[in-house]
Amino acid sequence: MADLNRLRGGGAIGRAIVAKRPYTSVEQLLSKRVLSRPVYEKIKDQVTVR
Repeated sequence: MADLNRLRGGGAIGRAIVAKRPYTSVEQLLSKRVLSRPVYEKIKDQVTVR
């Protein structure tokens, strides 16, 4: 979770991502309506799915 708090946009984005887990791809942040497209575009280069 600490890594998610370092995303552009801060802890609120990290909490939203954690709340909707699991993911099989980064694109699911959009398809599961976790993030809006502008927020996704801002952080997509900072996130990975493991």
